[in-house]
Amino acid sequence: MCGDCRISTPVGFKCRRCVGTAHSDQDQRKEQRSGGGGGAAATRNRLIAAGAAIVVVAAVVVFAATRGGGQGSGSTFASSNVKETGSNTELSIQFQGSGGAKIGGNLLLPPGAGAKTPGVVIVPDGGTSDRNGFSPTNAVADPLYAELAKVLARAGVASLRYDRRGHGQSVQASGATITLPDVVGDAKAALGFLAGRVDVNRSRLALIGDGQGGLVAQQVAATDTSAKAVVLISTPGRDLLTTMSDRLTSVANTPQFAQQLVSQLQAVVSALSAGGGVPPQPQLPGPLQPLLPSGEDGYLRSLFTVSPPALAQMVHVPLLIVQGGADPSLAPADAQALAQGAGPTAQVLLVPGDGPTLNHSADTAASTTTTTPTGTPILRGFGSGGSVVRDDQTLGTIASFLTAHS
Repeated sequence: MCGDCRISTPVGFKCRRCVGTAHSDQDQRKEQRSGGGGGAAATRNRLIAAGAAIVVVAAVVVFAATRGGGQGSGSTFASSNVKETGSNTELSIQFQGSGGAKIGGNLLLPPGAGAKTPGVVIVPDGGTSDRNGFSPTNAVADPLYAELAKVLARAGVASLRYDRRGHGQSVQASGATITLPDVVGDAKAALGFLAGRVDVNRSRLALIGDGQGGLVAQQVAATDTSAKAVVLISTPGRDLLTTMSDRLTSVANTPQFAQQLVSQLQAVVSALSAGGGVPPQPQLPGPLQPLLPSGEDGYLRSLFTVSPPALAQMVHVPLLIVQGGADPSLAPADAQALAQGAGPTAQVLLVPGDGPTLNHSADTAASTTTTTPTGTPILRGFGSGGSVVRDDQTLGTIASFLTAHS
């Protein structure tokens, strides 16, 4: 058994080392041709069988004191090393979301896309995420979705990624509050948009949900039979209040400040459950602001009542649960709860050393809270620039899972 083996499965211990319409929207398109390098090496199969009987052993280190360098090639936030094969076509699109809202996004088509090409909708996380990934106002952007789309295209999979309503080019009516049914409806509409295109196989559609987007993707898959597979990235398996509290505790520089942040979060959640709202952003401490955005009272009120295992139990298609071992807000218990809820259709991939956006440190320095020049902690990722690389091997595993199951 190698030193990285973490999960007991029915076949023993396994780890990462062992194992639209037909062109009717021409005036809205921006075509970008990306030259490609040579083909990438075949991705190793690193899926860990899960199901209801998954056992996560104590050897998994979630809050690692040190993080090893990247395994294989990676991509920095500043300059992506994700390779594209051939010539992809990227289109700027718009579709009608829930309630008629205009949702903007990007459709990335692999070379030769046609009637047999599988398609995937990337459902964004909450907070400050847009079509490309984590996009804070005063911190380093983390384009997980854009890089994931390139890896999917390399595997011959078309992908649609879009801005959350109220962000980027997705319009929310002035003064209107975002609700969870709105967000679920937008993701379902995105799936319908893909199903209506002649360059995508409507019988081979799937969903990828990141963070809170994973909770949304599961609700879509439970009611829309066109989704043939689901991938959850850094999706909580425990209630949202618990996982957010863990995140705040990880970024606080003292136990006293951690308790203060958690207490304030609990007070806001209590107010929401009583029909109240989220305080104005200036009244919230910095670490709480991206977790509790303005104008989303209805959405947050519903989200804090969601039982992730109950959602997973409603998913009856192949499900891959991907979680980084260095994610400060998740524990092995999260993946375990989701897998137990989904049952035998679920597989789990725990990646020691990866953060919430499937990145890892390029050095061996201890994990620390990174701040912007204004002092706002970066709550996702592990800092900035060249010190962080994407785990492209794990992205390749996600693509392999989708091509096999959708």
